[in-house]
Amino acid sequence: MIYVGDQIYLNYMNWEGKDKFVEFLNKKSFNKLSFRDLVYLKILAILQEYGVKKEKFSALKKSFYQEKQDETGDDLDTMFTSEVAIGCVMMGIEIILCFTPTGEATFYDPLYFCTLRNPNMSHFIWIALHSIINEILVSLKKDPIEIKLGLSNIVQN
Repeated sequence: MIYVGDQIYLNYMNWEGKDKFVEFLNKKSFNKLSFRDLVYLKILAILQEYGVKKEKFSALKKSFYQEKQDETGDDLDTMFTSEVAIGCVMMGIEIILCFTPTGEATFYDPLYFCTLRNPNMSHFIWIALHSIINEILVSLKKDPIEIKLGLSNIVQN
């Protein structure tokens, strides 16, 4: 699932570079892998470093690869989730991935994370999606993304 504020979502949906970004995200340009694949594999590697077993990855995998359900039209836990999350980072918005012991994978913008995070979620693995994306971009000899809206901005203001 992804929780981003309405304005952030609208900014993503109206982003002039969105079509070019989606093409970049899905094109198999990197040794038969897409940029989406690279991000997903990096997240898996991090989770495995923390001892998370592969059986717990189904919700995360859905958010990267499952097509929208025709009968419901619902975008929750579909590849649109990772598209918006990665797209927000490309627009300079920090996105936080919270991974729970039950395998739930939720992407948050910093404001949602600070104010509306599920109070029943007492512990989770926190992954800074922007850090992963910037590591991958640098390894591909591309410029890293400058974060304009992040937790540090919110805390300082």
